[in-house]
Amino acid sequence: MLVIDVIGHSGLDSDYVQTKGPKMISDDLDTPSFHCRAAAKDAGLITDAARAAGLRLGIAETVRERLHAAVRDGLGRADVAAVYRLSRRCHVQLTDSLCDGPIRRGASKGATCDPHRPGCGATEQRTTCGHRGVG
Repeated sequence: MLVIDVIGHSGLDSDYVQTKGPKMISDDLDTPSFHCRAAAKDAGLITDAARAAGLRLGIAETVRERLHAAVRDGLGRADVAAVYRLSRRCHVQLTDSLCDGPIRRGASKGATCDPHRPGCGATEQRTTCGHRGVG
């Protein structure tokens, strides 16, 4: 809750932060006020309209990609704020032979290298969600 308190005393404070922040911290986002799937659809409509007008909306393109990735990852029925779960799930999947670093909990395929550990012997890999990680 410290992060929410800090934001709450800054110019970044908003009703969204105060409402969704605690729910994100407690991971209580399975009863949505706005489904991630609906947000992904809307983001697609916005960016498609912009592209048709010859515009690229930068951050909107990134938001669209992130929302669509969340839907593909099974978060479509969760609240739009649940998109943060992608960051928790998205980690570099490596085989044991590529990494001499510590293995993170929750690895489902092979080992997961800690990209923040200096000296890890793994090479850069592309994750399934499109993020780049360096092991």
